[in-house]
Amino acid sequence: MEREREMAKAKVKYRNRFMSKRHHKRPGMTVPVAVLAGFAPLGVAAIDGYKYNGVTGLAKRVTLGMTGYNIEDGHWYPTEMAKIAAPIVAGLVIHKLAGRFGINRALASAGVPFLRV
Repeated sequence: MEREREMAKAKVKYRNRFMSKRHHKRPGMTVPVAVLAGFAPLGVAAIDGYKYNGVTGLAKRVTLGMTGYNIEDGHWYPTEMAKIAAPIVAGLVIHKLAGRFGINRALASAGVPFLRV
């Protein structure tokens, strides 16, 4: 009988240690700025391609930037791919490191509503 009382007390202590669900606020939508900034060169290249040759130019520039393959002449250009894909990868790495260092958590606790690194 006494053992059952001790177990009941232990369960109560364990349950009270955590926040109840009604007090938990779910995080809203956030925008990772570093990742979006990494996609800026791709967007600029796509707009330039569209201005130059319409949808065909847009497809050529996006394909060339993301894969390095030129659909017009059938050759692979790694330097063109590096110009567009490297900032995207850098943005993803910066976002991952910001999460590891707690920068995004600090922004959330400071009350910044929408943006994260």
